[in-house]
Amino acid sequence: MTDLEAALTAAFEDLQRGDPAAAEGKVARWVAAGSIDPRLAALRGQSLLALGRAPEAIPQLERALDAAPGHPALLTKLAFALIEAGRLDDARRAASHSPAAQLRRIVAYVDQQQGRHNAAIVGFRAVLAEMPDDYESWNNLGLLTRDAGALGEAIEAFSRAVALRPRDSLFHIGLSQALAAAARHGERQQVMRRAATLLPGDISILTELGLAEGGVDDFDAAERAYRSALRIDPHHTPAWRELGMLLDRMSRLEALEELIADARRRGLSDAAIAFVEATLMRRRGKPVEALEALAGAGDDINPARFAELRGQLNDALGNFDEAFAAFTEMNRIGAAEPAALVAQAMNFPGEITATIARLRNEPAVRSPSVSPIPTTTSPVFIIGFPRSGTTLLDTMLRNLSELMVLEEPPMLEAVERSFGSIDPAALSEERIANGRATYFDHLTRHAGEEIAERTVVDKYPLHMVRVPLIHRLFPAAKFVFVERHPCDSLLSCFMARFVPNKAMVHFQHIESAARLFDLSFNAWSLAEERLPLNVHRIRYEQMVTNPEAEMRSLLDFLEIAWNPAVLDNRAGAAANRVVATASYAQVTQPINDRSIGRWRNYQKYLEPALPTLARWAERMHYAL
Repeated sequence: MTDLEAALTAAFEDLQRGDPAAAEGKVARWVAAGSIDPRLAALRGQSLLALGRAPEAIPQLERALDAAPGHPALLTKLAFALIEAGRLDDARRAASHSPAAQLRRIVAYVDQQQGRHNAAIVGFRAVLAEMPDDYESWNNLGLLTRDAGALGEAIEAFSRAVALRPRDSLFHIGLSQALAAAARHGERQQVMRRAATLLPGDISILTELGLAEGGVDDFDAAERAYRSALRIDPHHTPAWRELGMLLDRMSRLEALEELIADARRRGLSDAAIAFVEATLMRRRGKPVEALEALAGAGDDINPARFAELRGQLNDALGNFDEAFAAFTEMNRIGAAEPAALVAQAMNFPGEITATIARLRNEPAVRSPSVSPIPTTTSPVFIIGFPRSGTTLLDTMLRNLSELMVLEEPPMLEAVERSFGSIDPAALSEERIANGRATYFDHLTRHAGEEIAERTVVDKYPLHMVRVPLIHRLFPAAKFVFVERHPCDSLLSCFMARFVPNKAMVHFQHIESAARLFDLSFNAWSLAEERLPLNVHRIRYEQMVTNPEAEMRSLLDFLEIAWNPAVLDNRAGAAANRVVATASYAQVTQPINDRSIGRWRNYQKYLEPALPTLARWAERMHYAL
């Protein structure tokens, strides 16, 4: 072995054991002595790359490739160096000189970084067909397909990355976020609980666990997760901020004040605290101070969440143009999220259109279509377009011991899944009986308490489009239909940042919200015309200006003795502990009429919707 070969071997061994500085030093001495052996250039290029000196590594690796054109390992190192130097186009060209899978993965990566996402997806799929153990490519494929709305493939890709590299927290978090986008919240919770067991003490895992627990409404578990993260690092801003938002969501404002005070004592920066403090000030009725605090928030806030708060504060201050611009930005951001893309593809308006067509083609029914229910009591269904006052009503009814009020429970959706796309009118009595059993089975699992002696109140506003199914299941059911001025209802939907699902995603644009309003009321009106429904109407405006009269009438309809406790909405909200809908901040305040007629402040922005809403306003005797 010559002296040069001995030096090359020693330098290579240094590189292998993680000491690139020693390797570079050995090679540099030979280069300084005038040696031009291309092996020196190859080793020096790799050493410089490992030392983070990519611009210096590039000419060394190019020199080595002059002597060994197309060498896959050298091309891979050169492409990596070019990427680190920010020369993505050059990196792609270098990687394209070989068909080797490890180089095609670099081409796919560059496509990903430069926004050619479809090409990147195709590239990573091809690479993984040859390199199924490449966990980084699985992760990249997961990110790309998640953002493209292909959530099934994304979940599979992240799952493969987790299986190959179970101690990499990023892969668990990617899987969790894909499951959240797919609304598979129970699976997300289990994934993150396993991750927290596998990686105890990982702050990012604990923070994501808190989000996953909150996704299934286990707010106590979410709080424990965030506080566990903060015990490890009291300055971890993401966990601290999510805990603050959770306390706001639970209306635990005194605890939120203490959280902010404790953060200041611990030295958390003003920029980190500002957003949560602005949220608290809004809840305390101090919009001027809240907007000032918001201006000092750091740039790491979720932009949709930031825009929502900015809109709410400007609305409270009468800055209506600024408010509408903020809500428009909030919805623009939300519409681009993977969950929104998936929800749009589910075509909820098409489902309602099919229901309308069936109702129009069927003769009117004037008597119950199935036999009475012998062993169970029919639920009461509170329905109406979202943001019409159904949540306020449910918080008031929670004060009555005769009722078990459930907020947007899953029972009817479970029944609907079991029936598939079959027209409810075509279902046999046996299928209906099975569906009813499914409803009560899910009710018991969801409520977690004894149902006997209490009337179930199933509050789910958009069940107004599922009335034919409800009537087949429970022909004697009572419906409480909550009305509000169509323009106020629609505006409120546009101003709320809903979790994307197949219905709420349509509130991200005024025009699509108006179309959903029109379809929903067509479905409801036809159902009311053609089915023998037992309906009582509640008007939001009357509920907030003359609540006693409105509630006395309702309790008579429900055959419940008058109880003045029903007027205390804040007690009902406190009993519920966490209001699950976007109305949580409003229903914990004293009943007031501030939201009546709000739409007139935004009338010029609602112009595209007014022709659609006008006929419904007229039918409900509201003025435009």
